[in-house]
Amino acid sequence: MKLLYLWVENYKDTIINQSFNISNAYHISFDVKRNELHISKNKDYIDKFYGDNLLDVTAIIGNNGAGKTTITRFLYDYCESVHPYDGDTGETKRIVVYEKKGQLEDEPPKIIIQYCSEDLIIDNSDDIFIERMNLKNIKEEKFLQAEKEHDITAVYFTNAFEISNVMNNQGFSEFSSWGVHKSLCYTPMLSLQRASTELRSHYGADMIDSVMILGIINRYAQNMTADFKASYATSTGYNFLIATSIDDFN
Repeated sequence: MKLLYLWVENYKDTIINQSFNISNAYHISFDVKRNELHISKNKDYIDKFYGDNLLDVTAIIGNNGAGKTTITRFLYDYCESVHPYDGDTGETKRIVVYEKKGQLEDEPPKIIIQYCSEDLIIDNSDDIFIERMNLKNIKEEKFLQAEKEHDITAVYFTNAFEISNVMNNQGFSEFSSWGVHKSLCYTPMLSLQRASTELRSHYGADMIDSVMILGIINRYAQNMTADFKASYATSTGYNFLIATSIDDFN
């Protein structure tokens, strides 16, 4: 499948009522006031422009702080699988549109629309084959079936050394379904955290401290794998204070 379009109601009070056209194969837009999604084919789109092995290329460009990383994290968190919507948890509303190629050579592609909005109106002027998936109704058997059909894998790769990547409720969590990885994350901080966890495990630090020898091993493992998160956060804050002081001085 290929991701085509994304609309986000409110994500971390940073991305508010924003649409993102991930591919230009279709013209897609969402009218919030009318709760209407418009979709039509792009007659000028060149299929297989990048060859048979690459579906599309999309660039997100903007100044520092514009929200490029934020929207990338949203894509990673919500577009690798089927997520039932639970408004009671304060989860943001969203509309996600995919294209799924037909199994046969002459079979037209199918558009899958995931949404969690009441009575979504779809303006389909080109009679595109569309399958609706209201996330509010995806439960039990329907969820299992939808999860099987949803075969997208998200991979997040960055060289940014961000402490938030390993902080609770701020970082990334990988997801697997039916024995297949649906999301994979590669960041410097997450790699350090994995190495730290593995080293502690190898030295028996995750075992119950019930005898003297385990206590010694546990303390040794803790010394070998000091909490880098606190150290890095402290150094980052210190550097920020220095930069602020210099700016104030100038």
